[in-house]
Amino acid sequence: MTWQATNNGQYTVKSGYHYQRSLISELEGEASRKHSEKDVWKRLWKMKVAPAVKFFVWRACSDALPISARDVWSQGCIKVQKMSHHNNMFFNVWTLLVQQLDQAELEEVAVTLKGIWTRRNEFLHGKGFKHPTSITQIARNEVSSFHEENQSQLPEQLQRSQREVKWQKPEAGYYKLTGMRH
Repeated sequence: MTWQATNNGQYTVKSGYHYQRSLISELEGEASRKHSEKDVWKRLWKMKVAPAVKFFVWRACSDALPISARDVWSQGCIKVQKMSHHNNMFFNVWTLLVQQLDQAELEEVAVTLKGIWTRRNEFLHGKGFKHPTSITQIARNEVSSFHEENQSQLPEQLQRSQREVKWQKPEAGYYKLTGMRH
């Protein structure tokens, strides 16, 4: 038995997810929405923020988290303060953000979202309540630190990739196993 949604015929969770999304899109019949969704997800996964922040926003867009923190947004960038948030589905709000914010603003908003969620959880577990201004300042610092760390690692990664040994075919009668390094 082969899986028709991949080139090699093997099922993966990723291919199953994409297949399910394509079925839903066909049922909805909204080609422009599908294109728009694809762009929204691309912008999310290409953001230069910590993976935990991307995952958090993805969960929020998938309606897996309740988010309500207007006091923090009132401290954020002006464009976000002026936006209308009359939408109940977070994905739709995130789509508006993707359409109206530049990359740096979007990254700050994503990290702020994670900060709001963390603040909520800390408050619920008796760890006090952070002022909204501190959430936005922490978000700005976190984005800046993440960018600095990744810039300093870039030359090291280039050197490492230049030292890597190229794959060679094994001798007759032998098999070669390769794996990904992290």
